[in-house]
Amino acid sequence: MKKITNFLIALMLCIGMFSINALADDNIVFELYQKAVQKTTNSGSWTESLTMIGNMSISKGTAKTKTKVTLESLMNVENYSVDDTSELKISGDISMNAMNQTYAWNVKYENGIAHYEYTEPTQSSTDVEISPSYFNFDTLTYDMLKNAKISNNKISFTISEDQMKSASIAAVNLMPGIENLHYEDVDVDMMINPSTEAIDTVDMKFHASMTYQGYNTEVDYIVNYQFISRPGNSSTEFSDTLQMQAEEIIDGMVIYSDYTNLSVRKDSSITLSAGVIIDGKKVEDTSGITFWVEDPSILESKSTGVKDNCRYVKLNGISEGFTFVGFSDSNTGYSIKVPITVYTNNYLSYTLSSVPTEYIEKYPTNIYNANGLYVDNYRYVINDDQSAKVSFDVYNTNYTYGIVEVFNSNGELKDAVLINKMTSSNTSIKTAVWDNVGYLISDFTDGDLFTYRQESGYSKHTPVSVKIPKNGYIKISNDPENSFIVGLINSADFLFSVGDLTNEITNFDINSPEFSKKLTLKLVKEKAFAEFVKDGNDMAKKLWKNVSKDVLISSESLGDFSNTIANNIDDLDLGDIIVDTATDIGVGIGENIFKYFSGPVGKALNVAFFIGKAENIIIQYTNLINSSDVGSIYIQNQGGGFRASQQITVESSDDFSENTSLNVFKVELDTVILDIIKNTNPTLYQSIKQGTNYTYNISLLDKGNEIQPNGSVAVHIPIPNELKPFAYTGRTKIFRVSEDGQTIEMDVKIEGGCFVFETDHFSIYTIIGSNEFLTMNSIILMGIVFVIILMIFIIALTIRRKKKQIIRN
Repeated sequence: MKKITNFLIALMLCIGMFSINALADDNIVFELYQKAVQKTTNSGSWTESLTMIGNMSISKGTAKTKTKVTLESLMNVENYSVDDTSELKISGDISMNAMNQTYAWNVKYENGIAHYEYTEPTQSSTDVEISPSYFNFDTLTYDMLKNAKISNNKISFTISEDQMKSASIAAVNLMPGIENLHYEDVDVDMMINPSTEAIDTVDMKFHASMTYQGYNTEVDYIVNYQFISRPGNSSTEFSDTLQMQAEEIIDGMVIYSDYTNLSVRKDSSITLSAGVIIDGKKVEDTSGITFWVEDPSILESKSTGVKDNCRYVKLNGISEGFTFVGFSDSNTGYSIKVPITVYTNNYLSYTLSSVPTEYIEKYPTNIYNANGLYVDNYRYVINDDQSAKVSFDVYNTNYTYGIVEVFNSNGELKDAVLINKMTSSNTSIKTAVWDNVGYLISDFTDGDLFTYRQESGYSKHTPVSVKIPKNGYIKISNDPENSFIVGLINSADFLFSVGDLTNEITNFDINSPEFSKKLTLKLVKEKAFAEFVKDGNDMAKKLWKNVSKDVLISSESLGDFSNTIANNIDDLDLGDIIVDTATDIGVGIGENIFKYFSGPVGKALNVAFFIGKAENIIIQYTNLINSSDVGSIYIQNQGGGFRASQQITVESSDDFSENTSLNVFKVELDTVILDIIKNTNPTLYQSIKQGTNYTYNISLLDKGNEIQPNGSVAVHIPIPNELKPFAYTGRTKIFRVSEDGQTIEMDVKIEGGCFVFETDHFSIYTIIGSNEFLTMNSIILMGIVFVIILMIFIIALTIRRKKKQIIRN
């Protein structure tokens, strides 16, 4: 057993010290790689994070054993120079789990000597002489990228077993006792950060075999390197290290929240929790931590207390608006404050000319924190054909995708642009669920750093440019219940992420939007999905049915969530398009992959939690649940007396103001209004409770402020499919419902597949289909239909009898 343990340590040291880097065949790839190397190393200081999983089979004679070994290391590199590595310093910590035993040690290398201090399970030390030339960053050859492929910011290539053999000689020489070392081909994916142009990660998968002191072994490796820049002498380098600071938990005050986007609906609660970090550890003494709300008319404190060495406060959103919540610690002098947005709903509507501009932070912002989405740099141009070219920047603080959808006046999807999501490069779950309150958000202050534009750890930037048809509109959304594309893409992305962690899906990169962009394109271009993505229909809600709105962070709840959305995808026959799209980009996925998720996913996820790889999954899950039914943002290219949104149109004989937009969203009649209707109109109340109904909040907005029409306007509402059997037999009615519950029946016609009525006042309108509304005309109509059906039946029966008679004759 001791020899096996020594072997494992030797093997992990060998792999952990062998950093794979490569060059490229194509000049473009070569230049990209060389530039990335320079950007990664030019400061002379960076941090390397390594995570490795090895599935091992060890044998000697007839004795065999199998085990899984995991290794994590964090190494700080200093004084690196490509021309001279003699001054190089490396230090860091390594931990390994094998055969239910934890091994830990730290390394300090300088002046050609690596000093190892073993701390677990026993304490010992050793020195190893290593030539500084061994740590040259560019160790591999030009030929290793002969067949490299580029996809977005990823360079993919394969290192042959012969190339691995020659490149690993230096590493093997460091570990005496290793014999018959053999590598098979190594698949490598290198991610280049698009903003810093440095190397972000290097992922490797390969198989190796060797003999160590008589023990034969076969190992399947999964290795992940991350390169984290550290500040050098320039301020730009410092701004590039914010993600590293968040991951390393620098000294100061940190904030946690159950809403990572710091945006909460009115009458709902948000919990914030603050702790103090000193020397990388959370301080137990919370006696000096206090909090305050800058505008108590927007947020009020419901409860406060101390838990897990943090001061927490539960706040209730009492009015729409924006305010700061601050925390300070009198013991250390640390203080911090975060911006909280309270919204009534996110169904915001603007015309091209009425999109606002305001200074909440240091930038001129058009839309501030609409469920974690920030929009600025908005501009538009009207073309000769009355279409409009609109462009803007979206900063997404969520770990879920958003979408910009382009519709014509009939609510038919014409184009869509994917809004990229945040991803975490952290490989440990501990920072995601450090306490029971929520997630680490990273320090947020009033300075130039830590604004919504901070892409290093806070938001993901997506530039958008679209063409809106005349009388059309765009929808900006990350609501899975309001956008079918948002629901499907994030559902598939979540399932792929879970499958990747549980080894059911291969070659899926959580950091790459390639799959989601490809799926978006298919949904837009292929006519087969036109009804699925049509604005205003119910497909988005059907895709999201039975999903629990209660967020419970556990492998079991994630398993239940996976099962629900997988079953919904299966019920809507959407599995094929997901599988086809995944296959197109080389993701390994079985034909029955979604059947897998009807099984005990929770148990499989326990493995993901154990190896500490589920942070993105947890945050993605939380963001998805908290984003459901929050609404969307509409920008309309409409003029004159015409306005349209979500397939509903309003027409006026007089021109609307160019700042007047139509705002439409589906609602449920609340209990107070229903109780009033129950007393004032019992028949209508029973029809609402027992029949099929659709209720809309319809209003006109002038620069965001609700107004009433100047005179009578005509409203066109497409007849929902579920109401068509009622509509064409006279069994539907539309009522305007006021805030005090009073109802007025509208005079409704049916024209062009729409309910049409006139009104001079907008509020809530409910469409009800019920047998209670049978009229004499509808009875006569149904009688005629019955007679026609009976005649057809008699004629058909007569024909059959004649045929039988002919046969008999």
